[in-house]
Amino acid sequence: MLPRKFTYERDNNNVRFSAISLDRSTTPDSVLVTEYDEVGDGSRLFRWNINYETRELSDTTADWAYQVNIRAMQGAAAIKGGEGPDKSWYYITRSNGRDKRGDLLVWQPGKLATIYEGTWMMGPEDMTYRPSTDEMWTVNEYPNDRYVMSVTADRFRP
Repeated sequence: MLPRKFTYERDNNNVRFSAISLDRSTTPDSVLVTEYDEVGDGSRLFRWNINYETRELSDTTADWAYQVNIRAMQGAAAIKGGEGPDKSWYYITRSNGRDKRGDLLVWQPGKLATIYEGTWMMGPEDMTYRPSTDEMWTVNEYPNDRYVMSVTADRFRP
């Protein structure tokens, strides 16, 4: 178990926290938070900036949010595609249950997501991006059946 230094109270946006990832593609660094919804009605992707001096969240209210309506969205990670979070490419995991491989979605604000069905193992969750090797990593969610997997991100850019 990791030690806890702080806790943050939820703001009034009724965020349904599902996954979190550190995003170093932005300045300042930020964290991405996804919402899980089985059918995707109203699921959102949020970003909170991190204060460079304190390394704490800059505010308790998200700095950026999009309603993406992605069914069974789990984790997300970003790759900088230009200036600002609206130019980044977002790699998103989608779970299809315990018996079917998970999907990888690649999305940029204002565009439709490209879906790569069956890219991940069953139950993909949180994600992270390793720029030095251009790898997108995920871990699955099932106890006693855990896997860690990566793909080369460039292979999945639309």
